[in-house]
Amino acid sequence: MGISRARFALLATAATFAAVATLPNISFAVVTTYTTVNLNSPAIYQYPSAPESLTDTTGADTQLGYSGTLNLGYGHYDGTSNITTKPTTYDSFAAASLATGQLKARATIGFGTDVSGFTGYTPVPPDVNNSGSSANAGFADSFTTYSGNTPFLWNNGTQVSLHMAISGSTSIPAGFTSTDDHQYAYALLQAAVYKKGTLDLIDQANNFDFNAYPDFTTALAAYNALGAQITANTVTTANWFLGTPVAYFDTGSIPVVDLSAANPSIDFTFNPNGDFDFTLSELAIIHLDASYQNTSVTLDFSHTIDTTYIGPDGATTFSASGLFPDTLPFSAPINTPEPGTAAVLLLGATTLLTHRKRSATRADSIIV
Repeated sequence: MGISRARFALLATAATFAAVATLPNISFAVVTTYTTVNLNSPAIYQYPSAPESLTDTTGADTQLGYSGTLNLGYGHYDGTSNITTKPTTYDSFAAASLATGQLKARATIGFGTDVSGFTGYTPVPPDVNNSGSSANAGFADSFTTYSGNTPFLWNNGTQVSLHMAISGSTSIPAGFTSTDDHQYAYALLQAAVYKKGTLDLIDQANNFDFNAYPDFTTALAAYNALGAQITANTVTTANWFLGTPVAYFDTGSIPVVDLSAANPSIDFTFNPNGDFDFTLSELAIIHLDASYQNTSVTLDFSHTIDTTYIGPDGATTFSASGLFPDTLPFSAPINTPEPGTAAVLLLGATTLLTHRKRSATRADSIIV
């Protein structure tokens, strides 16, 4: 997981905003919006009671960060009791804000020189143990567009786009390669666009209660039906590596943003064919093989991903969060005779990221 920062600026002319005063009251279906962050690092040993993830559905910012150095004991898993102790330095940080449209993330993992461990100390062989650091930040919102005082009439030729200006850096030592899932490092930006109302379906899937059904077969059928509907509601998705990835899987189908280029950026243009929900997330993740010494890897996107949303000409965009920069909230427009009837019910949204179980700590060395 990594650090990134995103800013959405929805463009509208002065004339468009002036027309808002004549809009009727607007009511909308239930929509889940959220900000979420998730970390995974040796902090679970150093701070066993610290949270690894936060999700907020009230519009508030979310942020987590841990850093430190501690001795970790890396087992050899060779039928012996060999343990190699290494000073391990980590740094993981993630933040998400709907109010500013920003995502931030950073991940670092590093090893110092081996120190004597337990019984039969020998250096850790390659591909038997590792340590990692990751950070993920994301948010979700829903956009509704009006032209004057009537809903915008989308057609097949209407396109909108996200332009993302990117700054950030990666520090990966020469010779750092990946042959399996023991060692890798990459930063990935992910965008998904859905038909209106899909965020609520995603929330239902994330919080699906199998115990609410008479048997597992019935519950699984209902869960799969929910997943099928989400898939059917998907308008488009896109992924980009930020910098050259070192990964154990095929990366050829995913475009790479050259961070060394002048003013690197992404243009994501799509035709939603109607008002839409969307999610944006940035992941930076590192696993460093325990055979390394005096080696550190960093994915640093604590700088800025500056994103502009370019909507239909002459239209006004409303956001379900009521927070996204240069959007208007779902409420009664200015000077409308009747009070607003719009209600956006923010439901609990959870991340699909899996929590690691916290391990017991040792005063001198922790076996992982």
